[in-house]
Amino acid sequence: MFATTTMFLQTARHASPNVMLLSLLALFAVGALIRFGRRVEISWMVASAVIALSLYTPVMIYFVIAGALWQFRRVRNSFEELPSRTIIICAAIFSVLATPLAVSIIRDPSLYKELLGIPAVWPTLTEAGLNVGRAVLSLFVVSPYNPTYWLGRQPILDIFATALFVYGISSLFRSFRLDRFLALLGIAVLTFAWIAITGNMQAIIMVLPFIYIILGLGLQNLTGKWLKVFPR
Repeated sequence: MFATTTMFLQTARHASPNVMLLSLLALFAVGALIRFGRRVEISWMVASAVIALSLYTPVMIYFVIAGALWQFRRVRNSFEELPSRTIIICAAIFSVLATPLAVSIIRDPSLYKELLGIPAVWPTLTEAGLNVGRAVLSLFVVSPYNPTYWLGRQPILDIFATALFVYGISSLFRSFRLDRFLALLGIAVLTFAWIAITGNMQAIIMVLPFIYIILGLGLQNLTGKWLKVFPR
């Protein structure tokens, strides 16, 4: 369903750089791979490559740092179990992929502002609040007029998707102590914080995959209740 959204299709069709913001989904997958993957060594090698490549995308470093701090104990324990050979390979993968970025920043120090998502002019609190409000409205009510990314003024989610999302949120709140709830909440907070200070409405694409994960959770729970009433 996510792949059929107007914003995703428009972004992919125009080959917009905003498509790189979807690397957040790869970071999320890598975190799950490290925690739940059975082949720990391969998981860390993949993580080293994904994390290094994600640093080329603005603001991704915040998600990497936030995730590492949040799961610091688990990450440290998992990393300490790795053999020396695997640690060297992971370090080599990260170094090879991240070195060009480091060299570019040394040659042009102004690049760090773009990578950190620092705006040229900081908005007022009112402007920041309006930016967040517009982003939320673009999801459920009305989108900004920008034919490049949106279809007219139609919201990203239709009525059916919105209903499933609300149901998924209610199901998610029942398990608010689980890591999946905290992970999705953290992603939403960081994303909307960046939208607030930059006014980049297209950054909403960062949370779209996770919105559809919640939507899928709502659909799963709704289907389960349906089958209890109307069994096969």
